[in-house]
Amino acid sequence: MAYGYRAMIKLLQNYRKLNGCRTISDFINRWAPSVENNTSGYISRVCREMQVPSNYVPDVNDRGTMCVFAAAMSQVENGTPAVMEDVQAGWDLL
Repeated sequence: MAYGYRAMIKLLQNYRKLNGCRTISDFINRWAPSVENNTSGYISRVCREMQVPSNYVPDVNDRGTMCVFAAAMSQVENGTPAVMEDVQAGWDLL
């Protein structure tokens, strides 16, 4: 699981660096475009899990922030809560 979370976090960091994504909404719109997903529902669920507004600008270099972000996205993707130890292990592989 750690390598999957590492890949997710690295991709999110690259979304900022290479694609200019700033807000949670920007990241999710890129990750789960509306042509294939209920993007607005995805954004709402991630923001609810993170307890932040959709215009929140996460620090992509902060371990705590990105682990919570990845865990929230994982819960939407998989339907079950992420194991934080696995998410943190993914960060540690960066």
